Amino acid sequence: MASERAGPHELAPGTVVLALACVVVLSVLTPYIEIILSGTQIGSVAPPAGALLVLFALAGVLDPVLRLVRRKKPELLRQRDLLAVYIALLSAAALSSCQFSGWLATVTTGPYYYANAANHWESYWRFIPSWWGPRPPADADAIRVFYEGALPGAGIPWRPWLRPLFAFGPMVLTLYAAFLALSAILGRQWIDREKLAFPLVQLPLELTARPEGDGRIWSGFFHSRAMWLGAAVPMACHTLNGLNRYFPSVPTIPLRAVDLGRALQNKPWVAAQPVRIDIYFCLIGFAFLCGRDAPVSIWVFYLVSKVEAVLGCAVGWNAGTPNWGLRSTDFPVVVAQQVGSTLTFFGLMTWTARGHLREAWRAARAQVASDTTYRMAFLTLGLALLVLCLWSVGGGMQTWVALVFWLLTLAFMLVVHRFMAEGGVNLLWDAQSGPNYLLYALDGGRYLGPRAWMQLVSLPYFVWHFKGAVGPHSLEGLKLASASSLDRRQCLGLMAGSMVLAAVVGYSATLWLVVRHGGGVALDSYRFDHVGRRPMEEFLAVTGQPEGVRWQKLVAMAAAAGVTWGLSWMRWQFGWWRIHPIGYVLSGVFVIWYLWFSVLVGSALNWLTYRYAGVQAYRRARPFFLGLVFGDFLMLGVWTIVAAATGMRGFQLFAT
Repeated sequence: MASERAGPHELAPGTVVLALACVVVLSVLTPYIEIILSGTQIGSVAPPAGALLVLFALAGVLDPVLRLVRRKKPELLRQRDLLAVYIALLSAAALSSCQFSGWLATVTTGPYYYANAANHWESYWRFIPSWWGPRPPADADAIRVFYEGALPGAGIPWRPWLRPLFAFGPMVLTLYAAFLALSAILGRQWIDREKLAFPLVQLPLELTARPEGDGRIWSGFFHSRAMWLGAAVPMACHTLNGLNRYFPSVPTIPLRAVDLGRALQNKPWVAAQPVRIDIYFCLIGFAFLCGRDAPVSIWVFYLVSKVEAVLGCAVGWNAGTPNWGLRSTDFPVVVAQQVGSTLTFFGLMTWTARGHLREAWRAARAQVASDTTYRMAFLTLGLALLVLCLWSVGGGMQTWVALVFWLLTLAFMLVVHRFMAEGGVNLLWDAQSGPNYLLYALDGGRYLGPRAWMQLVSLPYFVWHFKGAVGPHSLEGLKLASASSLDRRQCLGLMAGSMVLAAVVGYSATLWLVVRHGGGVALDSYRFDHVGRRPMEEFLAVTGQPEGVRWQKLVAMAAAAGVTWGLSWMRWQFGWWRIHPIGYVLSGVFVIWYLWFSVLVGSALNWLTYRYAGVQAYRRARPFFLGLVFGDFLMLGVWTIVAAATGMRGFQLFAT
């Protein structure tokens, strides 16, 4: 596929065509699998399962077939070609899933479809910008068809649905462009200077690696016995559990929701519920491949958060499990702690990178520069912020609120991607929007006004990690580009094109599939019922009962900031201090309930290997843990194909 005329650092035209074709295929398959099959959300976890499965197909099937057919020219798909395709898929995966296509129609029409005489939502429609999407009465039929399905033989009314695409598409793509610019600015700092582990990209690198002149059909990754031994573990477990769905007499191996908290029924221990044991083989592998500090800190602070909740219940500060609600002030105010620690962590990251940022700014301002990447990155970032602010102001938000909101959004996005780059975290489902939580703590629904809050409660589905990492995974993409000597600027361009394509194709496919398969209400209660109702319900809760400044939350944020700074100071001052502030930041994320045990197992195995067998043993064990990741995702693909062929709905290997 790669052209002989292309230089070693350039993207060949054939590679670009293949990458964009794969983006189109994945953008159609993602809503089909996630909505129609109600299967694993392949666009939401990190790395996106859909992107990884396409890479498996290219490296494990297409490349070997091409090598068999054309033995005289075996290097049709070199490592850099495969990784370029994967980089494009990484950037596009979330847009065809839960960060754009999966939410867009629901968020823009839910306030209309679910309005009735009892809730009086119709009286608040005037605060929704008229250009966001279809509105009754003119578009009432189009809205009904989306939620209830079309009659046999009836066409899909496409015209009303162009408005959400043209209203939200530029905003979301501009946000992604801003993150691409941030990635271009910080990429060398994270990749070359800090040398972060990037555990989520180690499997793609190993999977596609092939020494020069290697004439074997499959790459060396597929010839590793240790890898296949590791892959056999999730393959055996998922095979039994999958067969049990079809043949109940087949025994199962429980991997999800062994709840130890059932024994904790009395106060104060009830506040520790739930204490779940969930096994994700890929997470065990990622935790092993990380440095020990971040994974250990994740499960340590999970346990600390449970102790904190129990102590709070013992002294009467809370009645039970933590509350993630926007208005809640129940101890231990977990979201406030998360917000304060996240912003402090962002500040510490920026401080650590201050030397690099100064150099990047000087290079961007230089009159003559051999590399214009930084100049374009800063210009893109500034222009993107301007466009985002204008978008929000056009919807009725005050200019200063818009600027603060979008800066906070980018800061939170960057910290989440740091979790992936340094901590190997791949499930990032959270229950509350950090920027909204901070603004509500300062405002309490009293000062910003209803038009601003209508935007604030609607935007989290596009800018916050409700179901997965927001953004184009561009730092992982740049790490892959660096490791395979691909031109970073060309890769950034490929990412940008892939994002536009995925947004359009994914949104169109979602509409067509939902309408043709009976409407959203029948297909997915969370995506088309909960998401359709939540923005308006949250809007009424905020504006209907204004509270003003919430000092409890601000105090909790300040305390969390102090803890985060203290943990970082200890790491700077004492080489023996192993606790990482990432663990504390993540302790306030809802999905940590599902992550902690697998991270504990992976980090413990990492420590035991280093402690009792040494570095050489770690290197020998590494293929086994890559195999755990490979086998987990491979079986997801296998059972998704089986579910599609048999019509089985609701089969989710990575369910939470």
